[in-house]
Order: sequence, then structure tokens, then C-alpha cells
Amino acid sequence: MADLQPPAYLGKDYAILVPAVDADGNEIAGVQPVGNAAPLGTNLPYNYGANLELGDLFWLSRSYIPFHTTRAQRLAAGDERLSLEERYSGLAWAYHMLGNYDEALAMLRRWLPIDRELDEALDRGYEEGGYRAALRRYAETLAARPEAAEMLSWVVAFIYAWAGEKERTLEWLELAYQAHDPNLPGGTITPDFELVHDDPRYHDLRRRMNLPP
Repeated sequence: MADLQPPAYLGKDYAILVPAVDADGNEIAGVQPVGNAAPLGTNLPYNYGANLELGDLFWLSRSYIPFHTTRAQRLAAGDERLSLEERYSGLAWAYHMLGNYDEALAMLRRWLPIDRELDEALDRGYEEGGYRAALRRYAETLAARPEAAEMLSWVVAFIYAWAGEKERTLEWLELAYQAHDPNLPGGTITPDFELVHDDPRYHDLRRRMNLPP
């Protein structure tokens, strides 16, 4: 028990030190867990949603804030952390272009982690016809989701492009245009969409975005 109540102020503040964090909010001090090498969200050492009704110590339990799936989703939410699409699509693209298809599929699985429906779609498609069929099943599964046209249209389009599905690629590029997807203007000139570069509908789409043919 303190001898002096209330304690006397001696002109020195008690410094409370907290661990430094990276751009995602994950702690960088000490031994890093394996998951931080390719994170899927932010792990907090406290409970972000704790309140006193849940008990005095509840806030000490950890919490987890996952990354948004796409750039469009994170911008709409005002989240400064990169989305899964922005983090891992580059690696998937590199593996795809190099023909390292198993590695490309592995990176696709990280875009929407713990999504059993998508994992099963990849597995089923791969069994049916290998890499391209796996991509087609993946795109079909994404396309069937209610939020796809508004939030995932560009992602669906380039997955269909990787699968060699020209008509479906053009269809979903048009949906991306209607949804004002931020990836669309620059994304369409990449090798991902080479299969539609000679199609008049592709040139019309670029004209409507005030881009050169």
C-alpha cells in the first residue's frame, strides 16, 4: 500500500513503452511468427472491441482485423492497409507468366483465405482439366457471389482472362467499367488481357474511358 495518498508528483512522468509496429499494425519487436511473412490481417495485442461490461481483463485478449480482399473494397472502407489483391496478385501474376502454375494457384488461395468454397472450386477444376479449368471454376464461383459485379468485377475478369475465356473476360470488364473499378484503366493494358486486345469491344471500352486504343 502506498504511504502517501494521493502520491506526490516528483516532476517525472512514468513512461509506458509499447512495441513498434509495421505499416499493417503488426508488431515488429521480438521473434516474428511465421504468419507475419505473408500476413492476411492485423493481429492486435489488445481487444479492439472490448468494453467494461465484458469484464476488466477482456481488453487484454488479442483481436484480429483481416485485410480487405480487393483494392476497391479497402478504398470504400477508408482502410490504408493494402488489400489481399494488391499484396499477392503480383506474385500470382509472376508465377502465371512464368508457367509456374502450382505456385500461381497457391497465391490465389491467399487472396481469400479460409474460403472453403473457393478452395473446393480450385480443387474440382484442377481435377477436371488442370490449371485453366481450375481458374475457370474459381472465376465462376466468385462471379456467383452477390457482391461480385460491384466489388470483384475486375478480379473476375482477369481470372477469366488467365483461364482463356475471352467472352467472359469481356463481359466482366464491362461490369468493371459500370462499377467504376479503380483497377480498370491501367489494368487492361497488361499481358493478363492480351487475349482481348484485338477485339473491337475492348477498343470501345478503352474509348469510353478516354484512353488510346
